[in-house]
Amino acid sequence: MTGENKGTPRSSTGDEKIPRGQRFLDNIYLLLALGVGLPFLLYTLWGILEMFQVPHH
Repeated sequence: MTGENKGTPRSSTGDEKIPRGQRFLDNIYLLLALGVGLPFLLYTLWGILEMFQVPHH
């Protein structure tokens, strides 16, 4: 037990790669951009489709 690193995370050794999913979810600005941009895009497309379905008189 004398050679163990107690209290240090395994990834602090530098020899492990951080998984892609964890890097994606750790990027708060990317999540913010997706959280704002994706609903904006979807609701805009939905609105455009609804405008084309309005009956003409």
